[in-house]
Amino acid sequence: MRVHQLGEAGHEILALHGFTGSGMDFEALVPHLSVGMLAPDLPGHLGTPPMSMPEAVAALAPLAEGRVVMGYSMGGRTALQLACAVPVRALVLIGATPGIADLEARRARRLADASLARHIEACGVEAFLAEWMNKPIIASQQRIPSPWRERIMTRKSRHSATGLAGSLLGMGTGSMASVWGCLPTTPMLLVVGEEDRKFMAIAQSVAEAAAGAEVAVVSGVGHCAHLEAIERTASVIHRFLQRLG
Repeated sequence: MRVHQLGEAGHEILALHGFTGSGMDFEALVPHLSVGMLAPDLPGHLGTPPMSMPEAVAALAPLAEGRVVMGYSMGGRTALQLACAVPVRALVLIGATPGIADLEARRARRLADASLARHIEACGVEAFLAEWMNKPIIASQQRIPSPWRERIMTRKSRHSATGLAGSLLGMGTGSMASVWGCLPTTPMLLVVGEEDRKFMAIAQSVAEAAAGAEVAVVSGVGHCAHLEAIERTASVIHRFLQRLG
């Protein structure tokens, strides 16, 4: 998969984007952090072939080992899977979940993801993105400032319907194994937007279950905290990285 090298001060962070995103989405954070990032275009995105979650973890493991792994949404789920597979230095999770522990609920989500995948292939990327960006959990991304929002939307338009559908089928919440029972003990920062009530509850549950986890709530933003409030979120992440030593 294509791996973007962002920043010049050492690539100590592996940064994993969310569904319909790109590794380049993290470029907005670079001026506000003291370290650089490796930021791949994940499976199903911008020409990277779709993979199952175990395949993606195997492909990313050499990049993750010994690094801080930062992930947003789908990327956060992937980061947790990586931390269960290889030793990582720390985790920064933004709007992320360890998965669905209940088997019946996971099956229902898998069926919903499969239905959405068929819809994407039927209607095409342009029509799907118009729908997707209006979902309540995604709509707050309209707050992303220029020029980052325009660049992000341009990249989104370059995805393929087959790729995004394959991403849902291979790495969707319904298809991935839950890691609630094997949460890593590595230092973990759980970043969540104040308006993102669902993921705030998940973050608090993770912090209660994992000894090395702490929650940071970013006020006045939704699911995509790191891009809706770039400087404030970067400041929270920077302080966490400094504490790692």
